[in-house]
Amino acid sequence: MSAARDRDQPRGAKASRAEPDGRYVRYGKLDEMLRLYLAAPLVAILVGGCGSGGTETSCGVDGCTIRFPRSGDASVSVLGIEARMVGVRDGTAELVVAGQTITVPVGGETEAGGFTVAVEQVTDQEVVVRVRP
Repeated sequence: MSAARDRDQPRGAKASRAEPDGRYVRYGKLDEMLRLYLAAPLVAILVGGCGSGGTETSCGVDGCTIRFPRSGDASVSVLGIEARMVGVRDGTAELVVAGQTITVPVGGETEAGGFTVAVEQVTDQEVVVRVRP
């Protein structure tokens, strides 16, 4: 790197890269903080949720799929809310999502606490629920 280019670079930046025209673009502390701020919610969504009672969760950018055991009272925390399986009767699941008690038939969906809640499948062993913002 030439001395002329060194003088053209701003001070206090952590990294730099050369542009095609020879100028240097530097990344400073603000850029680093902004990247961290924007990445944190994405990491939280991708990591998934915490559950109890034998639940399984898998989350992506478009929401979370939760597998509740059909028998028993199970709950999970996803996307900043709690979802709890109460039971299934006649092909309709009763859930508590974000503090609201809802009933959703298999293949149906409803709103609760600003989220869309769908029951995708009910078997003898499990209930598959999809929660999305």
